[in-house]
Amino acid sequence: MKSTTTDELRKITEARLKDKGTPEAALSVEDTQKLLHELQVHQIELEVQNEELHEARDSEDRALYRYTELFDFAPIGYFILDHSSKITLVNFRGASLLGLERLNLTGQKFLSHVPHEHRATFSDCLAKVFETDGKQNCEISVQVGKQTLWLSLEANIGVADTDCLVVVSDITKLRQEEEALHASEQQISLILNSLSDLVWLKNNKGVYLNCNPMFERFFGASKTEIIGKTDYDFVDAEIADSFRQHDIKAMEVDHPLINEKWITFADGGHSALMETTKTALKKEDGTIVGVLGIGHDITARKKSENTNRTMAITDSLTGLANRAQFEQRLLQSIELAKRENKPLALMMLDLDKFKPVNDTYGHPVGDVVLRAVATTLTKLTRETDVVARFGGDEFAILVVHPEGKVGVVQSAQRIINEIRKPMLVEGHDITIGISIGISLYPEDANTESELIKNSDLALYEVKEQGRGSFLFYQPKMNT
Repeated sequence: MKSTTTDELRKITEARLKDKGTPEAALSVEDTQKLLHELQVHQIELEVQNEELHEARDSEDRALYRYTELFDFAPIGYFILDHSSKITLVNFRGASLLGLERLNLTGQKFLSHVPHEHRATFSDCLAKVFETDGKQNCEISVQVGKQTLWLSLEANIGVADTDCLVVVSDITKLRQEEEALHASEQQISLILNSLSDLVWLKNNKGVYLNCNPMFERFFGASKTEIIGKTDYDFVDAEIADSFRQHDIKAMEVDHPLINEKWITFADGGHSALMETTKTALKKEDGTIVGVLGIGHDITARKKSENTNRTMAITDSLTGLANRAQFEQRLLQSIELAKRENKPLALMMLDLDKFKPVNDTYGHPVGDVVLRAVATTLTKLTRETDVVARFGGDEFAILVVHPEGKVGVVQSAQRIINEIRKPMLVEGHDITIGISIGISLYPEDANTESELIKNSDLALYEVKEQGRGSFLFYQPKMNT
């Protein structure tokens, strides 16, 4: 049955009463029941509507409560500002960021809490919100007691276009971390820039991420020109291939990879022997992200090492091999002679009448004489032979693969004839001689020590017989 509204019921009732002619006229039983039923239905409808209204109001109250809770207790600050930055609403977090009670902030201007150095930034941000109806961002600092807080502001126009909602986040820790990172980067940059070593950083694809000034000199390019590029942009493909393979190997092993390589600097063109150390760079989870390279110039060190090595095996006065090098070369020659079934000859030489030169003219003149003898012996021997000074006026010559005993005799006689020639040293005419003892491998001995001993015995016999000659070792010399 279709329900009847209140107005309709009223009209029906009034009409029927008018039809009866008098207000006292009674309705029929049927009309009375019908009217009563319609009133009951209407009452129920009113009750339902009233319940729905109460439920809608409760739902609205709950939604408003939830919104208020979300707004008031949000972990970030919320401000509602007008054109002049007056605070019309603020949540608890927003108030705490400014170090004030919430009730004390309402009606104040947000701008009054912004330091002078940031007010222009904030005012410009707020003005643009109302001018563009768009979102604006800025960062400012505020002083809360003795603490300086950095805040990030995100402002957006409100629904009514007369206010704006500002979301405020505390980024103090982030700014401190950024400042610490920047300071750390500056320190690292200062260290890298002061190093005389080449320092560079690549990702796992070989693309440069960073380098220091010394590395810039190597490529002859600035850091900005190097970063983002690879070795193939600066050196020949063959060299770049070598660098790349070494990088890959460094990222494959679990230890620093060390290598020595001669390089030429693009800036200046000079060459240097570099000791490069490459280390794989890994994340905390072990993922390899690149390689760190350090190149140390070891040119001077290698030169010093070579000099020291040469000094250890060289006679400092004459530049000839010393006894240690001679004995090592003799051992090697014996091993080679055994394999090739070839002979060797060992000469021990001692200068005659050298002591009077030192006594008469002094050691400086004697040193000149010794150097002259060394030069003569070197000229009279082959490149394959070994000439050494054992000390004092004692020399030794290893003749490698002599041309028979006759060849050894001829060599010894040439030496004697040349050394006995007079020489002019610092205005002094000096004449000396030389005595030579000779032993043969394998005829006289097959070890280094035996060969030297036998040659010494032969030399001793020459001196006993008057010097200025040579003798081959004979077994009877042992007695």
